[in-house]
Amino acid sequence: MRRILITGLSGLIGSALRKHVEGKYALRALNRRAVPGVETHQADLGDLAAIQPAFRDVDTVVHLAAAAGDKHAADVLMRSNVVGAFNVFEAARNAGVKRVIFASSGATVSGWERDPPLSHLVAGRYAEAGKVTPGCTARPRSGARLSGVTTPTRTGCRSSACASAA
Repeated sequence: MRRILITGLSGLIGSALRKHVEGKYALRALNRRAVPGVETHQADLGDLAAIQPAFRDVDTVVHLAAAAGDKHAADVLMRSNVVGAFNVFEAARNAGVKRVIFASSGATVSGWERDPPLSHLVAGRYAEAGKVTPGCTARPRSGARLSGVTTPTRTGCRSSACASAA
């Protein structure tokens, strides 16, 4: 039986998906909390080393986990949704997983504009924003394919937020 790793299995979309795939595939969850009835690896998506073991012996990854909604601070959204998504792809690549299915929504990045420096940019107060640098400039290694597009050679991160993936 094919083994599927689902991130965010206890969330809204993950719970709905479970009803359709349980019994058809061997399920494993990568989650913040235990998922009753499913082998669960509990870890923070922002920590590549911590999530890597969940990808062992997996055929397909379905990445649904995210800090959603506008109640999260920008650093939480960055770690969970940006660095976390990168880490899921990197862990899958490291483990030799052949397929990653990724679903997301605008709710995973809403609210960023409330906190500086983005609140300053939104308000047109550019001088108050100071120097804005990208949080992560890492790209998958050469040959990786995302949505059918071959990516260029990985350049590495300039941010400590994704240093574990470098």
